[in-house]
Amino acid sequence: MFNIAEGIGTERGRESQIPCLLESLGIPYSGSDPVSLAISLDKYLTNVVLKRENVPVPFMTLFRSEDDLRNVDMLFQDNNETYIAKPRWEGSSKGVFRDSICRNPNELKRNVLRIFERYRQPAIIEAFLPGIEITAGIVGNGRDARLLGMMKISERKPSDDGVFLYSLEHKRYWLECILYEGPEAINEKVRREAAMIALDAFHALELRDIARIDMQMDGQGQLRVIDINPCRGFHLIIATFQFFIP
Repeated sequence: MFNIAEGIGTERGRESQIPCLLESLGIPYSGSDPVSLAISLDKYLTNVVLKRENVPVPFMTLFRSEDDLRNVDMLFQDNNETYIAKPRWEGSSKGVFRDSICRNPNELKRNVLRIFERYRQPAIIEAFLPGIEITAGIVGNGRDARLLGMMKISERKPSDDGVFLYSLEHKRYWLECILYEGPEAINEKVRREAAMIALDAFHALELRDIARIDMQMDGQGQLRVIDINPCRGFHLIIATFQFFIP
């Protein structure tokens, strides 16, 4: 079975539904197993696992309920950090809008409460990374896994404040808003680092066959993994092949 199903419902285990059924019936299938799919859809658990495996990730903290908002001021006390509020288990930038950037406690509380109310799930607060965004495709298994391709993602017309967040609005109007460039637009050193980090993330989560790894650069020039997509549609595979690296 060539599995590209994302499952039914809104819970974090939805991408595991079809592989679980196929395993119970003894039917071979493509792609990652239920455990890897469940972890990689959960942004918080993905961050925890990758950090434990020494794969660079951004700072992240979790808000499970309104009670957790009591200590939100501490996140801004000792520095001028900027954060992004995201639903804990969504993909395709669902729940990530232009105003999801949090520069102060009031903006953070507003965004977290919106996630609670609209998506009925915990919210994560992730350090905002100001550098370039790169997505890389990995194909294969174990030692045979290799880079399939990568591309750089940027705004066609930079915003006035110079802040770029690849939001749901951008993805809805990508043709007008987003510039997708091949590996030639990425510094060779950065390209090598991105390939190494993508492979490390693929192995750390024990993914299989094919996956897309999203990374962004922090203020010190370090690429960090911000998302994993092992349950890909045909359009993702085609997009990656467009920027194939031999």
